[in-house]
Amino acid sequence: MGDPKNPDALYSLPSHSLVQVGFREEESVIPYPGHAHPGYRLMFEYFHFPEKFYFFDIKHIFLPQDTQDITFFISLSDNFTFKANDITGRNFKLHCAPIVNLFHKTSEPIRLDHHVHEYRLIADLKQEKTTEIHSILEVKANIDGSSRLETFNPYFSYSHQSLKEGESFWVSRRVPSLNPAFGGTDIFVSFVDQHMNPHAPPTHTLFANVSCTNRFLAHEIPVESVLEPEKENPAAQIVCLHRPTLQYYPATEGTSQWRLVSQLSLNHLSLSNAPTSLLAFREIVQLYADAQTSGALPELNAILKMQTSSVIRRFGIDAWRGFVTGTHIQLTADREKDVQKNLFLFTSVLNHFFALFASVNSFTELALYNQNHEVWKTWHPMAGNQPLL
Repeated sequence: MGDPKNPDALYSLPSHSLVQVGFREEESVIPYPGHAHPGYRLMFEYFHFPEKFYFFDIKHIFLPQDTQDITFFISLSDNFTFKANDITGRNFKLHCAPIVNLFHKTSEPIRLDHHVHEYRLIADLKQEKTTEIHSILEVKANIDGSSRLETFNPYFSYSHQSLKEGESFWVSRRVPSLNPAFGGTDIFVSFVDQHMNPHAPPTHTLFANVSCTNRFLAHEIPVESVLEPEKENPAAQIVCLHRPTLQYYPATEGTSQWRLVSQLSLNHLSLSNAPTSLLAFREIVQLYADAQTSGALPELNAILKMQTSSVIRRFGIDAWRGFVTGTHIQLTADREKDVQKNLFLFTSVLNHFFALFASVNSFTELALYNQNHEVWKTWHPMAGNQPLL
């Protein structure tokens, strides 16, 4: 790091000053159930929104308060196949953040006429063409003859033991949109009791707090469009640097459902040197890839071999902490030039993915090798979201 006012003043920052951003739970951009494993969220975000991992922080910078400009010198190892001229100032931007097309709304009220067993949930009747429900946050109802609001729990929740017999739960079902001109999907809700039998709540009107998208409208925003903030914002202007990605929908039927169920058995397969371990790993990763490109994942196909071994590492720098036994994971990859960029980001995500599966009082340590048994990259040992050293 250098000071433009004093070219001879150079300061060396510690190696841990560069911190990748986007891996922690508070840095997630896609809503994910609280009971779901955070490692799967990382996989999902990587395959559907990899740009969120293009950020990094520079820490441990101590400068005088009147400093306005600083210069960073980043040394590149010989392992990189691209030239230094490939990296310019255009590759770096300050004050950027990922944006996701999601917003909260209160749905249109539903009249329970008991003529049907399920009811279509509409977020905005006037703007239905450009408003689609992404997820249901909660379902509430006005109890007849009272101003009190009652909240209904989803059937697949953890609140069954605390409720009385005869309580109603809601169940949702997503189907292709009933209006072909809109595209996207519709959501229906129905009510059941603890035994999954139809059970309408004692009310006539209910509504839901939902998270919504604008269907395919966001993809029509051109590059460099100026966005209007809904609330006060310290930024002078908000500009869309890239065109928003297309909206994708999960498969509502077919083999993908069986593959999701099979993940329950895949979770019981531990990392090992056995060929089945690599096969199970590939299957899990492909579950969270884009359904249209899951058969052509160059970064995943580049991984040729997985080996694991037990290692012992120092836990922290304090002498009293002692040593911890963990798992060293060695991935051997085919480092072709056309997959090298994606391979580094992909294995960086895998580093956090494996660490989140580490058992208590243990850790994982990931290393990437090429076919000549040469080390390309070794990550610091990690336990959960925390580096071990």
